[in-house]
Amino acid sequence: MLYDTFSLLPVFKIIARHKKTIGYATLIPALCVAVISFFVPDYYTSFCRFIPVNASQTMPSVVFGGGGNYPFGGNTDVDRIQNIANSDALAFALIDSFHLYQYYDFDPKAPKDIARTLKKFKQNYTVTKDLYGGLKLSIENKDNTLAMAMTNAAMAKIIQKDREIATGNLRTMLEILQKSLTSCQREMDSLTQIINNINRTYRYSSLSLKHQVLSQASPGMSYEAQLGVIQNVENLPKDSLSVITEKMYDAGVLDARRSDVNAKYIQIKNNLFNIQSILEADIKTLQIIEPPRVAWTKSGPNRIFWCIGATLFSLFSTVLFLLVRENIPFFEQEINK
Repeated sequence: MLYDTFSLLPVFKIIARHKKTIGYATLIPALCVAVISFFVPDYYTSFCRFIPVNASQTMPSVVFGGGGNYPFGGNTDVDRIQNIANSDALAFALIDSFHLYQYYDFDPKAPKDIARTLKKFKQNYTVTKDLYGGLKLSIENKDNTLAMAMTNAAMAKIIQKDREIATGNLRTMLEILQKSLTSCQREMDSLTQIINNINRTYRYSSLSLKHQVLSQASPGMSYEAQLGVIQNVENLPKDSLSVITEKMYDAGVLDARRSDVNAKYIQIKNNLFNIQSILEADIKTLQIIEPPRVAWTKSGPNRIFWCIGATLFSLFSTVLFLLVRENIPFFEQEINK
């Protein structure tokens, strides 16, 4: 057992006996760190605060149907934006846009330098979520103007990518509807051509037959009597009445089908117009609360923190070293027992 009772008095005695050593050992590293910190360049942080918009707000049923969905996004929307913002694809897009390989003096063709560039960029790039469902994007750089430019570019790319995701289904629907519209147009053209051919071939014969019947029929003549008149019309081909009637009936059926296809065509065209209006309206999926701006306040390095840390570390290390050194004979004696 080292001591029967625990007491700090021996520690204070050692500190008092070596106070000059402790003072020099503490002061010299603190001064060195303070001097070194002035050679470290200042850093500035540009940031932007924003909240996501409910992705369902881009749905046609909501935009044109007056849906009552909550306009701001929930946890799912926040997570989606955070995943986009923290993706390597976005990081490399910013690295290429601002030529950060040259800025950090790395080789863009060396795999190790590519990884080092990405790591260094992400050390100065953060996206955090607050307690109120909002997000904060921050970029730190030695150049405050460059930091703001990179923050603006990051926000633009996040908005672009999120919009692509939000409107992806709409663009797929647009392609399907355009194909359906083309199909309806072709069907209507085909039906119109068939109906016109029937009318050109049989409509004149039908009118001529009616004229001959009416010219020979007397008022109040029964249907059977009219058929008899038709049978007696000269130069009337065999079964002409049944053929003409059948063809004109077919034309009526086809015309009804054309009306149905035309109604479908109009509905598809309206849906296409609605979706195109949404895409052209550029509905925002993010609402920026605090836009990026040039930072004039230094965000680093924290020289005071460095000096305090160096002082405390030196003090603790020196005292610990002196305590161990003063008690080495005691430890040897305890070991040899």
